[in-house]
Amino acid sequence: MTTNKNINLKRDYLVIAFTFVGTIIGAGFASGREIVRFFGNYGYWSLLLILFAGFLFGYFTYVMLDLGRKRKEQNITEITKSAFGKHFALVDFLMLFAYLIGIAAMLSAAESLSLIIFPNFPSFIFSIITGLLSIFVVVGGIERLSKVNFILVPLIIVLMLFVCIRYIIISPIAELDFLPAINWLTPITAIFFAMLYVFMNMQIVSEIMIISGKKSFLKTPVLASILGALLVTICLAVVICAVLIGGQSVFNSDLPIVVISLNVGNLAGYIYAVVMWGGIFSTLIAGTLLISVWLQTKIKSKWLSVIIVTFAGYLLSLIGFENIVESFYPITGLIGTIYVLGITVDYYKTKKLNENIK
Repeated sequence: MTTNKNINLKRDYLVIAFTFVGTIIGAGFASGREIVRFFGNYGYWSLLLILFAGFLFGYFTYVMLDLGRKRKEQNITEITKSAFGKHFALVDFLMLFAYLIGIAAMLSAAESLSLIIFPNFPSFIFSIITGLLSIFVVVGGIERLSKVNFILVPLIIVLMLFVCIRYIIISPIAELDFLPAINWLTPITAIFFAMLYVFMNMQIVSEIMIISGKKSFLKTPVLASILGALLVTICLAVVICAVLIGGQSVFNSDLPIVVISLNVGNLAGYIYAVVMWGGIFSTLIAGTLLISVWLQTKIKSKWLSVIIVTFAGYLLSLIGFENIVESFYPITGLIGTIYVLGITVDYYKTKKLNENIK
């Protein structure tokens, strides 16, 4: 007989797993460009890299969830202080900068997407509407964000997989002679890019998982990290296979999954638009939540702090999606590496200290 505790545990890890996936699937992921950039040059060998990346996603997600469950700090800065000591203020600043870049990229991507969906509609209005919707969700805190992702993420995954799998079934396998030649450095660069991809995404996922872990059950970190990593790994593998099967024209396009969906049919094109907007929105609300939580230590009004963050992100989004991705994404990957590794080392130091005390 199923107990209420088992039902709550199942919902707990499902909600957190979907929040994890929703935070990762932003515009770069949903468009396919980000996946091609980090994994595409290695052909079908990239499937092994994706398995490696999936393992890292699961491992670091477990660490962050378990850290949040055990520490339960109300302010995420306390965890940063513990990990980075006197340098915590600099790390906090770098993380806030990375989150703001993410917000700007998502709002800019929403504007670019509107040019595809509504070519005769002022694109900046679609970006503003997306920002206003994010304000409503973020004001509700992590609980409202989790509820939105619990509904949105399964839909994103199903639609994305539908478009890509359908394309794989109906398309002939293309030659991959356009890919760079493999040499002795290839395995090293491949592993480096796989790790950089994980850290770039974990720089925003980490704090969301720490916050999510505060009220979780004992078994939640293990179950949520396994499920979340599995879902992301499947999506990565299916998307890269579809892109490689499509050949050079799909591989070199700015929005590979757009090309794929249009080849499947007009209906699939509209399905893709829903997927990409869902990815944009889920990542947007995560980044906005994290900066607004910090800002609320300076400004007591939740509404005002969320509005300020969204407005700042919108102004930065005027740089343009492509410029933001090309100029700032590698920087956020480096910031994510510093933060995630620092927090992980502190997690094990604290764990060992507690074991010695016992």
